[in-house]
Amino acid sequence: MDDERKSISLSIYKCFWRGDMATMLKRAKEAVALEPEGAVARACRGAARAALGDPGGMDDIARASALDPDSAVARLFSCSARMAKGDLEGALRDGTRAVELDAKCGLAWARRASAREKSKDLAGAKADRARALELDHRLPAKLARRAEGLAAQLDLDGALHEATLAIDLDAAWGARSRIRLARSELDLAIADATSALELQPDQALHYMTRGYAHLLRDEHDEAIADYQKAIDLDPKNAPAHYYRGYLLMALGETGPARADFTRAIELDPGHALSYKDRAEILAIEGKESESLADYQRFLTLAPDSSYAPTVRDLIKEKKR
Repeated sequence: MDDERKSISLSIYKCFWRGDMATMLKRAKEAVALEPEGAVARACRGAARAALGDPGGMDDIARASALDPDSAVARLFSCSARMAKGDLEGALRDGTRAVELDAKCGLAWARRASAREKSKDLAGAKADRARALELDHRLPAKLARRAEGLAAQLDLDGALHEATLAIDLDAAWGARSRIRLARSELDLAIADATSALELQPDQALHYMTRGYAHLLRDEHDEAIADYQKAIDLDPKNAPAHYYRGYLLMALGETGPARADFTRAIELDPGHALSYKDRAEILAIEGKESESLADYQRFLTLAPDSSYAPTVRDLIKEKKR
């Protein structure tokens, strides 16, 4: 039984830091089944429920605090849940109690720092952030990874909060820029990606993020410059070649665009959009058989794409 509890606890811990709240909930339910009156298990279940939008999550967290008033984990999760609901007074109270119960928990100090900052206690927030970093210098990177995990599961609000906290602690600008982009906050995504590049000028991913935000804003020159830089840093980056080609095609530079699509296909033979867009250029150039082959390859790779119906119609026309 003890080995099973340890295995479940480790799994919950890993799920939390990966931002995999669905699996965390599943494992926390198993923990509660093993130990119905266990405060930590119930607090973890409540945190996962709250993160997944279940109002009953706060009931679990409150029950955990009642079962063990000295549970730092319960207070920590309660602080987060209250902050998400806008209950700053409650969040600050729980964050303070979490710090009192476990003064060596960097995340507890970081959570209270967030509550303090939102409550306009900037000096207190700064002191708490400094203490959090003293206790766990890897905390910003861990929070950034958690933010990316939450974003992958489309919990963009939770992801934004974690990425912002990571930035407050250190410099997780890149993670937040990608979350801003997913939320269609293009100006903010560009600003965060630019800040990320000031710290990490050799990271192609930051140029890719900023380039795509520029693309969505129809800022073609800026987007091409960013994708060019991404290619300079990572010549085997197939998406960078594709997007540069896409932009060049929009500007009427079909020859260089076709070369980029071909290079993207060489680097990643499964890059469906490169076949589709190269097919368009080949058709313009009068190379109908090659164009048809590319369209067919696109449908093989992406039969359920939103472009698929249009491509099927084009193929029918070409075969008449």
